[in-house]
Amino acid sequence: MSGDNLIRRFSLAKSQSNDSNLNQNKNYSEREILIQLFEKAATSIHPWNNSKYWCSNEYISHWYGVKVSDYDKVIELNLNSNNLKGSLPSSIGYLAQLQVLDLSKNDLNDKIPDSLGLLKRLTLLNLSFNQFTGLIPDFS
Repeated sequence: MSGDNLIRRFSLAKSQSNDSNLNQNKNYSEREILIQLFEKAATSIHPWNNSKYWCSNEYISHWYGVKVSDYDKVIELNLNSNNLKGSLPSSIGYLAQLQVLDLSKNDLNDKIPDSLGLLKRLTLLNLSFNQFTGLIPDFS
C-alpha cells in the first residue's frame, strides 16, 4: 500500500479498550522501543538520513524526530523522508502517550503491526508512501 490512503486523523475522544494486549508488554522502556525501531529500520547499507543521537546516551528528547512530554513520554515520532527501510517492531504500539506517528515517504514494508491499535491517544498516523501490506489496525 502506498500513497495518501495510509494517512489517518483521529478524533481526540477515543474509547478506552480493556484489551488484555495492553498489559502484555509493559516491560519495555520508551528508549528500548525506539532502539528496536532503529534496529529494524536501519542498516549499515541503508543508514537513516538523520539519526542524530539515536541509540546514544542522550535523553530521547534530543533524538532526531522524537518529541516528548513534560514527563519524558514520547508524544510525537516524526521520521518522514528519513530513509527508513525494513519493518516496524510490534513494540511501537506500547508508546502509550504517542499522539503523532509520521513515518511517511520511507521504504518500510511488511505488515503494519496490530499493536498500533493500542495507541489510544494517536491523533495522526501517516504511513503513506511506504510498502506496507495488510490493513491499518482497528483503533476502537
